[in-house]
Amino acid sequence: MKTLVELFDLDNTIDNILAGHIFKPERVIYLTDERQECISRIWEIERAMTRKYPNMKFVIQPLNTSRNVAEVCGRLLATYPDPVFDLTGGSDAISFAIMELCHRRLRPCFCIDWREGIILCSEAAEDYKKEFHMPSLLLEDFLEANGAMILRKMHSTPPEARHDAILEFFHETLERPKEWLLFCRFLQQAAANASRQRHPTVIRCKHSISDPNGRVTQFRMDFAQTAYRLGFLKNLEVNPYQIYMRFADDTALRYLTSQGTWLELYCYIMAKRTGWFHECQMSVVIDWDGIPQRKDNVVNEIDVMLVRGITPIFISCKTSVPTTESLNEIELYAKKLGGAGAKSMLVTTANLDSAPTVRVRAKELDLLLVERNDLLKKDGILPFLRRAGNVP
Repeated sequence: MKTLVELFDLDNTIDNILAGHIFKPERVIYLTDERQECISRIWEIERAMTRKYPNMKFVIQPLNTSRNVAEVCGRLLATYPDPVFDLTGGSDAISFAIMELCHRRLRPCFCIDWREGIILCSEAAEDYKKEFHMPSLLLEDFLEANGAMILRKMHSTPPEARHDAILEFFHETLERPKEWLLFCRFLQQAAANASRQRHPTVIRCKHSISDPNGRVTQFRMDFAQTAYRLGFLKNLEVNPYQIYMRFADDTALRYLTSQGTWLELYCYIMAKRTGWFHECQMSVVIDWDGIPQRKDNVVNEIDVMLVRGITPIFISCKTSVPTTESLNEIELYAKKLGGAGAKSMLVTTANLDSAPTVRVRAKELDLLLVERNDLLKKDGILPFLRRAGNVP
């Protein structure tokens, strides 16, 4: 394909980039109104697409109303005698006007039903059915097309050799959340004291520790023994007067001194193991401005991000009852960065029986809500991952 003509849609990323990824044309012409936010977004799409397809050229062609279709498209046909029109995005009126023009001028046009994974072609565009196949996009394809970028990751991806141990320890924290919270606080204070002595992975302390606020936390032998058995502690020696612990490595130290990291690890590993998603990432910090080295950029962390085909999935993990703001936030990220086809999910280890409004709001947002009672079941998060990825 030499020239692809796109109807720009400010509200739906996938409509703007899908045909380009499928057909990889030499040139893409975006028909759009002249609002600056539309022009700026197209520049962002150009940067994202040319990163993958360096030889692809981009043209912005103003088109304000359906009354201008004949004039604007007439000029396009005179300049580029080989255009193929993608009618997937844009307003219904402009799409209909271009479809009629294509019919009169015998020009090829098509529409992609990306939810069903099919292409609908005019008679002149029938040959493009043979080239059509739904791609597998990457998270960066969605982010960069919206002017954002992955800045960094808050936690490193766990090696596969540790997955079984992580899942087992997570279920211990899930079964006994209060006890885990107390043990985590104990380790946090003990590790902080050890860090001041420049040996953060080695702890020598008493059975009770006071934090700077005077709050006393107690050592819990059961959690410590589980951590040692699973390999997160390299050494564990306990006598009536002192506790000696050596963490297996810096990663194990970060895991055991962070209450909520285990839920993120669980969601990531369960998604990774299904094989349903061709990209899985956790603890991703998103720079919304997409400009490296700028200190005033707006950044947010997304706990887990997945992609299946052209469906990005944004997952937020909470160890407490989620607020309305947290529900709205993950839904905003999904729609802003992923478009209409994106899915959002909130996973919490909290019991929501006393917070029914959370369930109501999640349903209103069409957000998948996974709560404590779901996680305690044998298949845990798997049914929700299946729904999010539209897995048969």
